[in-house]
Amino acid sequence: MKIIVYLAQGYSRQQIASLLYMSEANVAYRLHLMRTRAHVQNSAALVARAYSLELLDRSAWPPAAGERCLCDLRVDVAQEQ
Repeated sequence: MKIIVYLAQGYSRQQIASLLYMSEANVAYRLHLMRTRAHVQNSAALVARAYSLELLDRSAWPPAAGERCLCDLRVDVAQEQ
């Protein structure tokens, strides 16, 4: 979830990796999994989907995680189809 929050704040994959003590490849892989799960093509669409599913708090700046978790994403996307 922190990856999406940092992505929404405008951080690059390299910066996110550094902040979370991960490799850049690991961040890229996790973003790929999240984009696949959300059925979106790019990171901007992933952030938009996170806002629409209330995974990110719309009233917070800088972007912050909402009350829902990323595990809810699979259920919500399946229900939309």
